[in-house]
Parts: sequence; C-alpha cells; structure tokens
Amino acid sequence: MTPIFCDVLEDIFNIDPECRAVSLSPKVILVVDLFGHPADYRETTHIACDCDVKLLADAAQC
Repeated sequence: MTPIFCDVLEDIFNIDPECRAVSLSPKVILVVDLFGHPADYRETTHIACDCDVKLLADAAQC
C-alpha cells in the first residue's frame, strides 16, 4: 500500500475532517489520538462509511 497524506487541524494535530483525500481511493483511514487529543471519530467514521473504507484507530498516545 502507498500512504496518502491528509491535512491536519493545527490546534490539535489530528486529521482534518474536511480533508477529502478519500477521493484518491485509499483502503484504510488511519486516525491517531495524539498528544492527549482524541481524533474526531464521529466524523471520520462517517467519511469511512460513505467511502466504503476501513477505519483504523491508533490510541497509543492518548
């Protein structure tokens, strides 16, 4: 697999829910809870479901 990078929100360093890199046909969306800031799981779950993409969560730093 080839990674497709997405923009992040500057204040919490998590994926920007408005990022539409999913139009590039990824197989998985990887969201990371970083620096104590949980990812926006509600929005990324909606994006993953709408695009028929798997959602993988990395909560190692939460």
